[in-house]
Amino acid sequence: MSKKIIVISLAAIILVAFCSVVFIPYTHANPENSTDIEPDLQEPTAKPSETESINGDANDIKTPKTIKEKIIELFPDMDPESLKPRAEPDRFIKGKTYQMYENAITKSGKKYRIKVDSDSGEIIQFNPLFGMHQKKGELEISLEDAEIIAQELLRNITGNKADYYTNNSVITSSYFQNTTADVRYTRIRNGIPYMASGINFGMDPMNGDVFGYSKFWLDIENITFPSSEPDITLDEAKEIAETTVNEKYPGTVKSFTFKSAQVGSDTINLCWNDDSELLYYEKEMPIRLVWPFYFQVELNENPEEEQDNHRIHYLTVVDAHSGEIIRLYYKDISIDARKQFREKEID
Repeated sequence: MSKKIIVISLAAIILVAFCSVVFIPYTHANPENSTDIEPDLQEPTAKPSETESINGDANDIKTPKTIKEKIIELFPDMDPESLKPRAEPDRFIKGKTYQMYENAITKSGKKYRIKVDSDSGEIIQFNPLFGMHQKKGELEISLEDAEIIAQELLRNITGNKADYYTNNSVITSSYFQNTTADVRYTRIRNGIPYMASGINFGMDPMNGDVFGYSKFWLDIENITFPSSEPDITLDEAKEIAETTVNEKYPGTVKSFTFKSAQVGSDTINLCWNDDSELLYYEKEMPIRLVWPFYFQVELNENPEEEQDNHRIHYLTVVDAHSGEIIRLYYKDISIDARKQFREKEID
């Protein structure tokens, strides 16, 4: 066989591998079984379908797809000339960078901001730029269908890791003002959710087009965990916040109202504090079990400010074992456990 024929054959094989999309039926995670989920499950390695074989032989060396190829596979009508990345360092984690495609344009004129993890090469976020707000209309896509669409997209982006994410999550879905169908994967361990880890999808409920995606899922393979049973109750955590405010501003607050800090939850729950900065600098410490909540205040004085006070939500995070305040901001009170590490970097 001539060299020319070999080259053409190889090009055809690569094209077929590039265009292939894997889809299996969606399986919903069962929150009732969440306490049986083991922590730090080893993430599976990439399947051959996630790579391109030089010779079309599964036993031969594989060449990973380029980031641009992954983006174009996700957005088939993307203009390759618009994919001009810039490196963006993590604000606080030394050596961690991302590739940002801030003006990625499809041939139909849609513009996206795309974020890629430089270490893994995985697309971890894409969002439409201004001017792509959805219009209200009839809801043609059910929430069940939205979850199936989300699972298919997750599998297209992460390959065989999709089952790992699904099995370690509680999945919820809802409509937002008849303009968006939201599907959320909230990461869990022993029935306790993480504060930040999860995967979110936003899609058009009229046609099922996914226009927004974000994934925050830290590698915690080497992180240890404390007991899931708190030493500090929720009431005690609330009292810690109240006392901190009252000591700084005695007699000014008439009452406190507490709300959940978790998106989509009406109740205040225990969480694993997967703050990437704390986990990076507190490598020798277990991940923190915390009570996160917002509080609002009703003041004894300045009644003209009451309306504004009821609109402000002050985030508080209390360690559920030690009672330490991890975060609390209120007027001149500025408590943040991450500050000590930032100050060290400045020095």
